[in-house]
Amino acid sequence: MKARTIGLATALVLATFSADAKPIQLKASLAAENRSFVGTWQAKQVSDYSTRNYDNTVLVLTPDGNALFKHCAKHLVGSTSHVSGTSLTDLVIGAIADGQLTLAKPSFPNVPEQTFQLDSAPYRENGQWYMVLDGTVLRKLGATEKSDFATWECP
Repeated sequence: MKARTIGLATALVLATFSADAKPIQLKASLAAENRSFVGTWQAKQVSDYSTRNYDNTVLVLTPDGNALFKHCAKHLVGSTSHVSGTSLTDLVIGAIADGQLTLAKPSFPNVPEQTFQLDSAPYRENGQWYMVLDGTVLRKLGATEKSDFATWECP
């Protein structure tokens, strides 16, 4: 009887979480029209070398629809330094549509999707690829370039 009660309680808890969970539409791979999004995109902005202020972003999008996002920022306000960071791994591309890029974390369906304003889809300028997300200009790293995001200072 005790085992049945525990099993019923577990089923009830799972049903409650499942009812609130938003289904995630996984992309098996990027559609042909979105292939230009594939790659490692990075923005490294140092606003003041003396105080080491920075605002750095990296976004990795793979052909199979997986993604990684990291943003680290440090800004000096008066004599106080404000540091913030976001590191999201094991993501999938939920959608690229309607001027937005949406990333989701399928291993945690109750975690809200991350939606970025796609101010400018990938475009080529002076031999480099760029795109603009949430007002940040990201440059696509070349095939031989490596991102150094793993060494960025971030809380």
